[in-house]
Amino acid sequence: MVQTVIINSSNVLSNTYNSRYRLNLAKPWQFKAGSKISLRSIQIPYSWFNISAEYQNNSFSIIIPYAATTQTINITIPDGFYTLESINNYLIYILMANGFYFNDANGNVVVHAQFIYNISSYKVELDCFPVPITLPTGYSYGSLSSGWGTLGLPTTVKTMQVVFPSSSSVGSLLGFSAQTFPLTNTSTTTQSILSNNTPNLSPVSSVIVQCNLVNNPYSLYSNTLFSFTPNTTYGSIIDVQSQSDTFVNITEGLIQYIEIWLTDQNYNQIKLMDPNLCIQLLIKDANEL
Repeated sequence: MVQTVIINSSNVLSNTYNSRYRLNLAKPWQFKAGSKISLRSIQIPYSWFNISAEYQNNSFSIIIPYAATTQTINITIPDGFYTLESINNYLIYILMANGFYFNDANGNVVVHAQFIYNISSYKVELDCFPVPITLPTGYSYGSLSSGWGTLGLPTTVKTMQVVFPSSSSVGSLLGFSAQTFPLTNTSTTTQSILSNNTPNLSPVSSVIVQCNLVNNPYSLYSNTLFSFTPNTTYGSIIDVQSQSDTFVNITEGLIQYIEIWLTDQNYNQIKLMDPNLCIQLLIKDANEL
């Protein structure tokens, strides 16, 4: 007879970033050679971040011209899930917090660098706009206590520059290599630079479900039970139903608990913010096959 086992949030192990779950059995379960297990379904909130200190993809710098010199602002993005738009909004927030922006005649905020999608090329585009030597007509400084309002505008027209470091760089998501873009800030026209690699804003492209019962000889990681791709938007429930109930071998022996853990496609631990998942397992005793 096929046994159904449910793993849910009541089984989460502490200090595992909600990525490891253990069901202690009421009594030990003796598995004979030929016993098998399958993952029938999993419902899990899409709640892991795409930018974090742990992923080492949360930093970049921006070089801002003023007077006859420049100022470098090192930016660390707080852990979270970000779209390109929200990364760009954080850049705007940093520029405004440091006073490097204008207000136009209608009171709109004007900044001189932005990230946007270039759909036709499947790349991220960095636009660096020239910073003038005098305020345009009708414009005002965003702040009179910091930034250009106190330091002054550059003495010659220049652009901002964005620096993606060799480590912990958000450039790895946006498709930019470790480099300064543009290479120089002396241009008097807008500099639009396409990412030199394909952007990947979702470092977790696949979730691998592993189980202590599994003995999978076809995987480098023999505990591998199942894998799935996030199929919904961030914050929603990922609902995966196995279409074939593919069974894999269970390690022979006496088992006192069933443990499930989740990793990304590179077998790195996933940090889940929400532990409220539900996993349905199907187990076949060797005598039932």
